[in-house]
Amino acid sequence: MCALRTTAFTAMALLVAHSEAATLSTTFGSNNGQSGNMFDILTNSQEITLNQIGLNIPAGVSNGTYRVYFKLGTHVGSENNSAAWTLLDTFTGVSSAGNNTPTFVDITDVVVPANTRISLYPTITTPNFLGLRYTNGTGVGNTASANADLTIFEGTGNSFAFGRNFRPRVWNGTLDYTVTPAAVPEPARAGLALLGILTAGTIRRRKK
Repeated sequence: MCALRTTAFTAMALLVAHSEAATLSTTFGSNNGQSGNMFDILTNSQEITLNQIGLNIPAGVSNGTYRVYFKLGTHVGSENNSAAWTLLDTFTGVSSAGNNTPTFVDITDVVVPANTRISLYPTITTPNFLGLRYTNGTGVGNTASANADLTIFEGTGNSFAFGRNFRPRVWNGTLDYTVTPAAVPEPARAGLALLGILTAGTIRRRKK
């Protein structure tokens, strides 16, 4: 009996440890910028929940207003199609933490299933090349950063909003997220219809 309890406790401890917060960053060595930046991410074998994103906002920005959009699947082909995107959050009074330093915004949690690609589009709400800093890339869809949980791909710079495109561009930023252990059963997914616009409800948002 003692052995069984020890085994159960060990398994639970491993699950709890694996669900702790994690981060993945790209470069913060910017050499260019625009109002916004679209990019894809792809999860690996486990579900993740995006909690915060750190943006490379230039030191000259204070009291700015930013939006974060997202969509299921790649951004490629939807760069100028606002109807394809969902507005996740709007942040007012945003001030830069400094050049090439992450400025974090606390987004509404986005739960992304395993082996799923989504796109993110953070942007300042004015046409402003000082809205976000990024780095010139080598090819849209090339890997910008990766770990065991997910991959961030090179994307596209955008004038506000859903305007002129500049590519390839490497988003400068950090994703803060948690991993959902595959062994833990999930609640029924009736709430997935919350968005009502994403195919088969494969992504859901959690309000804080």
